[in-house]
Amino acid sequence: LTADRMVLVDNGQANEFAGTLSDYTDMILGRQGGNGPKSGSGGGNRKDERRASAERRRQNQQIKLDLAAAEKRIATLTQKLRALDQAMFAPDEADAGLRGKTMGELMQMRGSVQGDLDKAEEQWLALGEQWEAVMG
Repeated sequence: LTADRMVLVDNGQANEFAGTLSDYTDMILGRQGGNGPKSGSGGGNRKDERRASAERRRQNQQIKLDLAAAEKRIATLTQKLRALDQAMFAPDEADAGLRGKTMGELMQMRGSVQGDLDKAEEQWLALGEQWEAVMG
């Protein structure tokens, strides 16, 4: 079995757990003095740990949002490429906004969109690497 995320249920609340399975085990067994129910850490330290944990969750959420936006941008640019290809190879079936364009104009537009797509894919890959680093 695999899981995309873990949820920690503690004190009547369910929160996404940002660490690994090993982190969870250590926290529950009290090895790290973590913020789990069996922890014996002091109030100030626990508050700092909660603050740090909340910041990690916020950063993780932002990476997820950025990944989703990058995927949407890739889909949009891919659709534009398909429309340009359609206009180049079957002009009669092209979108209305592309029908009057010359082959040179279409090729220039396609090159621009392809460049944007390449940048979007690079961004998506970088975000994916960040996500993998965060999730372990």
